[in-house]
Formats: sequence, C-alpha cells, structure tokens
Amino acid sequence: MQHDQRVFNSPLCIEHARSLLSVLDPQDAFTALDVGCARGELLALWMELGGGRCFGVDPDRSETALARRRLARFADRVRLQTAPIAEAELPGAFDVAMCLGATHAFGGVGDALRATYVALAELLRPGGRMLIGHGFWKQTPAPEYLAATGIDPAELCSHAENLELGESLGLRTLYVSASSTSEWDAFEAGSGLAAERRLDLQPDDPEAQALAERRRAWRRASLRWGRDTMGFGFYVFETPRS
Repeated sequence: MQHDQRVFNSPLCIEHARSLLSVLDPQDAFTALDVGCARGELLALWMELGGGRCFGVDPDRSETALARRRLARFADRVRLQTAPIAEAELPGAFDVAMCLGATHAFGGVGDALRATYVALAELLRPGGRMLIGHGFWKQTPAPEYLAATGIDPAELCSHAENLELGESLGLRTLYVSASSTSEWDAFEAGSGLAAERRLDLQPDDPEAQALAERRRAWRRASLRWGRDTMGFGFYVFETPRS
C-alpha cells in the first residue's frame, strides 16, 4: 500500500510545475540545485524537460532514498546528499537553484525567506535563476486558526511582500504565480490520506497516532479558516548579470 499519493510536498500540480520549470529554461549544459529535494519529483521533471546535471539536498534519509530510486535512470547526472544545506558539499556556482516549501532550511521565523533569497543568490552564477516556493497570508489569520495549527503569524507576510523582498535584494523578477484552490485541496487531502495509511499499517505506533491526530486537526482548521487565509506563492528570479 502506497502511503502518499502527493506528487510534490507542496500545493503544486504537474502542469503548474512544468510552467515554472520552463521559465528556468532547462538546458543540458545547466547545473541545477534543489534544496529540500524530498523524493526527487522536481529534479526528475527538470531532467525530463531537458535539464542537465542536478544536485539534490535533503536531511531526511528516507526521502533521499526514495529520490535515488526515482532518479535511477539519470544516475550518471544526479548527485543526492542526505544533509542539512549548511553541511552539504556543493560544487561551484549553479545555473539554477530551487527551494519549494523548504525555506526553513535557511532561517528561522520571520527571516527564512530573506535568508533563502540571499543564500541561493550566492550559490548562483551571474544571471542564474532561482525558483522559490513559500507561503503567504491572503488575509490576517484568525486567532483560532493560529491556535489550531500552531503557526506563528510572523512566519508569513503577503504575496506582494514576498515578491518585493526579493526585488529589494537586487533580484530581477521573471515569473510569479500561486497555488490554486484545487492544488491546495489535493495537497491537504493527500497529506491526510498519507497519515491515515501510515496509521493503518502501524496502529500501535505512537508517532503514527500522533501524526494522524495532527493531520485531522489541521484538516479541520484548513476547511474552516485556512482555505481563505493561507496561500502558497512561486517566485522565479534572476541574479544580476554582473
């Protein structure tokens, strides 16, 4: 039984992902980095669209093991590391850098997005491109929603502010989009289903029980407040050419 039917660990569908990667202009000569690569879904799509060598970094050993299987047919052009990004061994400058839903790898509450922009820009060659996926507030979150989910309101700002932050750091905007309601619904449903399936397989595991309870609470909060409150944005920037 498959635990998780989600394609990406973000509210993102294949068609949307293709449109985002097309802006990055996949080329055989380009080298790409995916921070928080998880099961390698985005890197597999990058390679299928004609991208060159790629590097994936994720601290979760079970996820990188799945990524190695997924990317086995590209093994000669893929390098995966199980490590936090701060401890990863990376080559020189990249042509493309991606980080979807993993900006926490670079900073804490209120600083993660800025730190991600800065860190990825430093890893890119002049004129290199980055794709960032990060949450935003559609409206001021209700106190009940924050209490139910445990989210710190300082974690996110608005969609416009996410974009403006990148531009304030000297990055050139190439493309901006946001997850649709259907992408969010599929992501939330997939997350809940994965937790329930794990519980079916491990009914006596306290961690599986706790995960299922967290996902049930999150689903209730999402349906009551979250769909109108939290969004997820995608930002493609280019670094200065000189």
